[in-house]
Amino acid sequence: MIPNMKTVSRMLLAATIVFMSMPAFARPAIGIGPRVGLVLDDGSFSLGAEARMAIVPISSSLRLDVRPSFDFYFVGSDATLLGAAVDGLLAFNLNNPSVEPYAIAGLAIIYTNTEPPNEFSSTDVGINLGAGAKFVTQGKFQPFAEIRVSIYDQSFFAVALGVLMQL
Repeated sequence: MIPNMKTVSRMLLAATIVFMSMPAFARPAIGIGPRVGLVLDDGSFSLGAEARMAIVPISSSLRLDVRPSFDFYFVGSDATLLGAAVDGLLAFNLNNPSVEPYAIAGLAIIYTNTEPPNEFSSTDVGINLGAGAKFVTQGKFQPFAEIRVSIYDQSFFAVALGVLMQL
């Protein structure tokens, strides 16, 4: 059963109230923002959005984050390629206050659809692997850059640039 918009709105409101009622020191670090990407295999580009949540510190120099994301790939006028993913990010603290490198591993769902005369539609599940760096600033906005490979039936390499707004 798919929940209706009213139910989803209530769940989001409840989650927001719980999050905002938590003391600041207990809240997980959350960032949201846009990203733009370039597929290196064919030169197409993508626009997307992501959220990042710090889940658990593994050690003083290692943290596990989770990142849900969505991307729309501009692959041509007769085709649609959409990607949704949930990635784990292993963030490294290198005692450099301005750069935070990270490794990427996660699951992706890729939807492909082409128009006639070569009509085709598929939904594939694959994995994402890669690396990136977040540039830590004093303000609320933190840019990032990364390279990753999405491995599924039609794998591709991509680079992405974006900015996160810390909540």
